[in-house]
Amino acid sequence: MDYTFLKDLGKAVLPTLVGFGTGLIANNQVKQQAKGDAQKAKEIADLQYQTALANQRAIELQNKGGGTAEKPKSNTALYIGLGVGGVVLIGVVIFAVTRK
Repeated sequence: MDYTFLKDLGKAVLPTLVGFGTGLIANNQVKQQAKGDAQKAKEIADLQYQTALANQRAIELQNKGGGTAEKPKSNTALYIGLGVGGVVLIGVVIFAVTRK
């Protein structure tokens, strides 16, 4: 039996079959990577949505007055009052000492 025909057929068909097989494998890998990228993009979009929603709720709380403390009050009047009181106290002490 002459196997040259089979050898020639193998030489002609085998590279095509191998190339087709590796092409299928590479295509599957690209497909899986695209699925992974799509899943990551979906997770990022979900996180961005949740962040935006939380920010919106925080802004709504601030507008209602329930989210933040009120503005700190100025202590200027307290300091002026203590200064005037101290000067009056020193004046009373000096007046009491010099009167004796």
